[in-house]
Amino acid sequence: MSLKKILEDNPLIPVVAVNTLEEATSTLEKLRNKNIKIVEFTLRTPNALEVIKEVIKNNDNFIIGIGTIRTLEQLKECSKLKVDFLVSPGATVKMLKFAKKKKLPYLPGGVTPFEIMTILSFGFKILKFFPAEAMGGIKLLKNYQAVFPEVVFCATGGINSSNQDEYLAQKNIIAIGSSSLI
Repeated sequence: MSLKKILEDNPLIPVVAVNTLEEATSTLEKLRNKNIKIVEFTLRTPNALEVIKEVIKNNDNFIIGIGTIRTLEQLKECSKLKVDFLVSPGATVKMLKFAKKKKLPYLPGGVTPFEIMTILSFGFKILKFFPAEAMGGIKLLKNYQAVFPEVVFCATGGINSSNQDEYLAQKNIIAIGSSSLI
């Protein structure tokens, strides 16, 4: 399934930081109970990657992504796993080149015009918009609709039940990610 299709079909993405398999299993159970079939596990804890590797083995009914990928080395390692999408809070030229060459389901982060234009130059048109609220949120996204009409964003950072519907109503928002969805 393409990254675009994954996000269109699953516009609410729980973003989760876990450090143990027990935490991951508990989180997946909560998501199952809410009929949510997608999750982004972040690389924010010391054992995150090892936990994600174990989770992948027994949860093929979930759409699983890995987030907070900050280096080319992390991107390379994560790209070897059988996950559905890969997410970075930003992007380096080396990461963009690698993801493009390998045709990865990669969601690079970009907020400023320079970052967005750089990412576009590598052919990526679906971007992570992080940290959404801190960087201007809805107001900035509305400005980008005319300037970057070919771009859609998955917004994360400061998004919760009180503002998620307003984000999802924006023409250039394909999905939102939030830890409050758990």
